[in-house]
Amino acid sequence: MKRCSLAVLFFTICSCLPEGHPPTEGVADIIKMSDGSKTVDAIEAPKEGTDCLPQCLGKQCGNDGCGGFCGQCGAGENCNASGQCAVTNCGDMSGLQAGAPWPMRGQCPTHQGRSLFLGPSQPVMKWSFVTGDAVDSSPAIGADKTIYFGSGDDFFYALNSDGSLRWSFLTQSFISSSPAIGVDNTIYFGSYDNNLYALSSNGALKWQFTAGDYIVSSPVIGADGTIYFGSGDGQVYAINPSGIKKWSFATGNWVISSPILNAQGMLLVGSQDSSFYALQPDGALYWSFAVGSDIATSPAMSSGGIIYFGASDGRFWAMNQNSTKEWMNPFVAGGAILSSPAIGQDGTIYFGCSDGKLYALNQNSSLKWSVVLGSVLKSSPSIDAAGVVYIGAGDGKLYAINPDGAIKWTFATNAAVDSSPVIGADGTIYVGSNDGSLYAIGE
Repeated sequence: MKRCSLAVLFFTICSCLPEGHPPTEGVADIIKMSDGSKTVDAIEAPKEGTDCLPQCLGKQCGNDGCGGFCGQCGAGENCNASGQCAVTNCGDMSGLQAGAPWPMRGQCPTHQGRSLFLGPSQPVMKWSFVTGDAVDSSPAIGADKTIYFGSGDDFFYALNSDGSLRWSFLTQSFISSSPAIGVDNTIYFGSYDNNLYALSSNGALKWQFTAGDYIVSSPVIGADGTIYFGSGDGQVYAINPSGIKKWSFATGNWVISSPILNAQGMLLVGSQDSSFYALQPDGALYWSFAVGSDIATSPAMSSGGIIYFGASDGRFWAMNQNSTKEWMNPFVAGGAILSSPAIGQDGTIYFGCSDGKLYALNQNSSLKWSVVLGSVLKSSPSIDAAGVVYIGAGDGKLYAINPDGAIKWTFATNAAVDSSPVIGADGTIYVGSNDGSLYAIGE
């Protein structure tokens, strides 16, 4: 967050305004003690040309109510529902865009899938944006509220928060990979045309890297800007921010799982060769663990360092970072696990299953509850600040589930919802549907 000394003259105060604010004709009227020195934390005056008064009193970050922001959080922090910068315990986020409420798949480098904002108490469609084919790519949300996602129509889209098109970019095949937004605002995503794309914030191509086969794996960005992802050629790739390959690691089959990064830079990812891999920052194998069935899901890691993932034989695993099993035996669900896990603030693990159930597990592997949602669940859950779980289903509905497993509400689209929902800073839920639309659901 930008700050300056109270001793500066008024004409320099405007340089301390949070991004998104024009110069004001008012004066600084919020003064905060920080480490014993007086600092200006916000300017409360109407925005130029409007009657809107920014609402930043007591806030370090978040929306100001006038289309701007009250400040941005630092590395390893995110803005919570109270407008305060909070440590995420969700991996090193310094390679991601600061202030973005949902900058990548799973929200952060360890894929905990948890937001610091509250979702809607009841669903009201704010808008929908129609593409030319199914949308199973999960969106990312930038600090400026731009929503990024891909479609089966081969286009990658950037939308404004009102649902209007900001720009689109045409690839050579359909897009299932979910984007990640880098610290320099570069947007990275993969396509079935075998390319990882790097686009500038205005939609211009910066570079593309061609792998040996399709890319449905979603990228994760390291603290140094390295981009990691898997490919249908069986390789896990590390690409530097200029688009040059640093290294690749060969597994025995397709890698559609999206990797995660721990705080030390260890990369963790599953493969269709039925093994789970831990790779060192230089690409060397740290360890691998055979699970006996292909791994189509992406892992998640708890704040305590436990790694969770599911396999196609219905077994759900918990591993320690040294390759030992956290649970003596995996939890067995009622069908293939095609949904990646999310982890609640209390440590509860949530994932969907092809048996139509959303499962909630305790940290000791016991079943907390399960709820039948009626159809195959390929969507991965997301969790809001109150612990409400959001997940799409094959019956075309988005479900909101209370922490006790009771269905809070449902929202119907016109086809299966395989996209994973994400949560904006104002509580809007964004999710794609196989009916070809991206939906914005608020209240």
